[in-house]
Amino acid sequence: TQDRQGKVIQERPVPALDENQIRAAFEKFRGDSYQLPPMVSAKKHAGVPLYKLARQGKVVEREPRLVHVYRYTIDRISLPEIDFSVLCSKGFYVRTYVHDIGEALGCGAHLKSLRRTKSGRFDVTNTITVDEIKNATREEILDRMLSLPEVSRMRELSRLPGPLFLAIGVFDGVHLGHQAVISTSAEHAKAANGTPIVVTFDPHPEKILRPEAAPHLLTATQHKIALIQGLGVGHLLIITFDKQFAATEPEDFVQQLVKHSNPLREICVGHKWSFGKNRRGNLELLKKLGAQFDFNVIGIPPVTVNGELVSSTTIRRAIESGDLQKAAAMLGREYTVLGTVVRGDDLGKKIGFPTANLSAHNEQFPPNGVYFAEAKLDGVVYPGVVNLGYRPTVSSSNTERILEIHLLDFDRDIYGKDLELRFIRYLRPEKKFENVDALVHQIERDVQQARELSAA
Repeated sequence: TQDRQGKVIQERPVPALDENQIRAAFEKFRGDSYQLPPMVSAKKHAGVPLYKLARQGKVVEREPRLVHVYRYTIDRISLPEIDFSVLCSKGFYVRTYVHDIGEALGCGAHLKSLRRTKSGRFDVTNTITVDEIKNATREEILDRMLSLPEVSRMRELSRLPGPLFLAIGVFDGVHLGHQAVISTSAEHAKAANGTPIVVTFDPHPEKILRPEAAPHLLTATQHKIALIQGLGVGHLLIITFDKQFAATEPEDFVQQLVKHSNPLREICVGHKWSFGKNRRGNLELLKKLGAQFDFNVIGIPPVTVNGELVSSTTIRRAIESGDLQKAAAMLGREYTVLGTVVRGDDLGKKIGFPTANLSAHNEQFPPNGVYFAEAKLDGVVYPGVVNLGYRPTVSSSNTERILEIHLLDFDRDIYGKDLELRFIRYLRPEKKFENVDALVHQIERDVQQARELSAA
């Protein structure tokens, strides 16, 4: 069963693992990966939950499913035990995650205990105690629940006051074109005293439809949610995009929206938005369905900047080539990378320049190199020096890009915290120095340059 209550099927000695080996095993499963559901899961096979078959001693073939690790932190290593936290997608099995990490380490592992701190839009800070439920009226409890902005299921639209105005799209990057869709919907809702709702998808549809050609994300879901909320929209419906949903006919998708809205007044999309099985749905079909079910359809025309069409693809190319000015113009804000501070090898601290290593939620990065940047932590902005790359002077065998920032005049433990990085100025390319002393001298010059830029 991949946990401590299961039957012992094999015993292996725990090798003398160091933190770098453990972190490398965790890193293997950061981002997208395919996970085989365990036999003790509630996933069904021929209509029967797998755990019921497992209790009968049966093992059946299961189809791997695409899952995503947004971020993780390793909180404690005391072999043979490791404590960690993970923020993951829907349909993710932590027991399988632990099992797979154990296999990557070569010694095996199983789940000892599990504490869920967040599920969908609910987390431990939103919990209502039994005494509160006993002493509160139904209306008071509903008010507390309805104050939460995310809607996790389509049927929950029915609890929102109508008429409903939906802005629908993938919205990766939340660029000027996306903002035009969302703001138009919100303005129309305000004029009609209705409720504006942004409808988006997780994961990005291309991760399911064409995983081998899926684009690098400009904004992972958590970052995208924060940006959309910053536009003043009070509610989001985040639809899990999987193979089953991808097979939904466009007419059925719209009928479900109509069914659960009281009532649906308007759908606002980009002019080239496509939806439903085989992308058969388009703006023309949506308008026909609008006439059939009595809701308005708004198709937002293309948005251009300096004569060029604004699109997520164009922005990705600009960032990849280092043209952050062009990316910022199309985004309507400067490009930022959101990430969680994780433990590194502490090399920076040893040479006098401690860095915060980031497990990035985004997937699209600018070119490797050293940058003057700013990091937003708990609403406060701190200047610093970013290094993005492979650190060739101290790690010739490293095959994964590392993102780290040295915050100026900063001395706090921020492991597990989220930082939002804004790349302001490219300082120099990453290079291999003759020795660590030469590297330190160059870092001193980088920091001095960053101080001058910060003062200016």
